Amino acid sequence: MISIHDILAHAFPDRGGWTVDGEIITAGDGGIVPTMEEIEAHRPSAEAAAAEQLANIQSRANGRAALRAAWEALPAYIRGPFREKFEVANTLLDEGDDEAAIAMIEYAEAPASYTLEQATVFAATKTAMKAGIENLSA
Repeated sequence: MISIHDILAHAFPDRGGWTVDGEIITAGDGGIVPTMEEIEAHRPSAEAAAAEQLANIQSRANGRAALRAAWEALPAYIRGPFREKFEVANTLLDEGDDEAAIAMIEYAEAPASYTLEQATVFAATKTAMKAGIENLSA
């Protein structure tokens, strides 16, 4: 549901900060507040809102597919030891808890037995996976 505050901020961005307290609307610049009819004219239709929601769902699905493809392309020395964390991260993403999935990746440590080259690939992988998850919400 789109709030009146969101509509005002989008439709009249040059007016400064908007505050909505119950039925009292205040323009940040102290100017005239639009009428409810003017506000409603800027509210997206149900069809437009549904289309935007569908586009967001599809974009997230595409991002998740790209993350899975990137995971599957990783060398076995990463996929093997971190498979369980990958599955848990996917569950967190399914639940919409992107922050927890990012934290799992951020705090994962390379095994001490990794060579310098493996540790470098691991670090780059962490960076790429975190960015991929952050982009799911963008």
